[in-house]
Amino acid sequence: MTNNLKHSIPVPLFNEALTTAKKFAAQQETPEKRERVFLNTLAVAAVNTYLTWGEIETDLDQSYSYHPLHHILFPMGDLYLPKFAARLECCPVKPGENQITLPPNGGIIGYVAVQFQKRLDEVHLIGFLPFTEELFTENAPQEIPLSEFQSVESLFDHFFRKEEELIILEEMLAEKENDPVFERVRTNLANMSTLEIIAQLERIYRQEEDYLRGESGAKVLEGFGQEMLMFNREDDDDDAQMELQDFAVELIEKLAEIWEEN
Repeated sequence: MTNNLKHSIPVPLFNEALTTAKKFAAQQETPEKRERVFLNTLAVAAVNTYLTWGEIETDLDQSYSYHPLHHILFPMGDLYLPKFAARLECCPVKPGENQITLPPNGGIIGYVAVQFQKRLDEVHLIGFLPFTEELFTENAPQEIPLSEFQSVESLFDHFFRKEEELIILEEMLAEKENDPVFERVRTNLANMSTLEIIAQLERIYRQEEDYLRGESGAKVLEGFGQEMLMFNREDDDDDAQMELQDFAVELIEKLAEIWEEN
């Protein structure tokens, strides 16, 4: 192994994955893109196999990495996870490499480093890195040493944590199902990644003063993160805004119980 991680998970590459990777690669115009698409496809197939062992639901058909058009525009190594409405980026690592460049793609829940060997009968999953905004500066790709990746097994703990967060949000919103005050919240949730909303609430919890969390959290839940939309709040009913802010505070407090365990 060429990285500093102590543990890796060997995963076999089946003939079906090799056939698909060769097919996708043959459709590319340059040797560089053919190699990139080939390795991306195999990396996704390996991570898909590993998640299947852990009974994590995946959907290759919804993954950009399995769409020929995306191979042309911007080759990716993503694996779509329906439960989270998010993507796991599978990053190929060629022999001798000790770092990877993370693509700043939207809706990414994390990154798995996939180490290739000289033989293509198996690969080694060597690490997992959860997505955080701090990984990127001005939305530019970042080169991350493999030594900064967590053990690949930690991705299951990360998924379980995200499941708990989603359950809390869904249960609290279910109690407001017939409340017209939360109509804008439901619209926002339908148009935005729920995990992204929860990530913004965690940022508020960790970075803002207690007395600001209600107002900031309500803005996130309603989708008023951009200043150009703020004028729509001028006619809001004060009681409705207080209800939303109280809800945001209670939600953040419940989610914080999970955040503080990690």
